[in-house]
Amino acid sequence: MESVYYKYKRKADCEIEKQPKDFTFDEMESLLLSLGFEISNKGKTSGSRVLFMLGDLTIDIHKPHPQISRERGIDMSDYLEYKGYLGTVGYSSFDNLLYGEVAGIKGLILFHGDNLTDLKIDFEAAVDHYLSCCDEEGISPQIPCYGDLNIKISPNIHKQLQVFALNNNKTQNETIEEALIKYISA
Repeated sequence: MESVYYKYKRKADCEIEKQPKDFTFDEMESLLLSLGFEISNKGKTSGSRVLFMLGDLTIDIHKPHPQISRERGIDMSDYLEYKGYLGTVGYSSFDNLLYGEVAGIKGLILFHGDNLTDLKIDFEAAVDHYLSCCDEEGISPQIPCYGDLNIKISPNIHKQLQVFALNNNKTQNETIEEALIKYISA
C-alpha cells in the first residue's frame, strides 16, 4: 500500500516535471504543506521570509517570491560567500531579476534582487535568517563543505581505485583528494 507521503511526492514530481513558468508562492506553500512541511517564521528577524521544515530538511523562501523560472543558467564560477555559505547567481529573463540559492546544504534557501547589491543583501539576510531559525528551533545548522563527501562510482572504478591506492601505499580518500586537486588545478 502506497503511503500518503509517496502519493503526494509522486503527484508533486509529475507537476514539477512539467516545469511551469508560473509557479507561485501560494502554490509552493500548498505543495510543501501537503508534503508534511511545517511553517516556521518565528522571531523578529523573520520578516517576509518563510521557513518550511520537515525533519532536517529546511526550505527558506522570501514571500512574496517572484515566479520561479526554470530558465536556469547558473555559472558556479560566479557565487556569493557569507559565513561559510555559498550562494549561486543566476538571471531570470522571465522574472527580470537576479536570483540564487544557498549551495551545499539539503534545504532550499532562495534569495533574489533587482541588482547585484540587492542580491548580496538578500543572500546575507537569507543566511542570517536560516541561522537564526536554527538557533530558535534548537537545531544545528547544516555546514556546507565540511570535508565529508559521499560519491557513487561504478564497482569497476572502485576496484581500480582500491588497487591503485594499495599499490601507492595510500588510502582511497588520499588518492581521491590528490586526483581532485590535480583535476581542479588543471
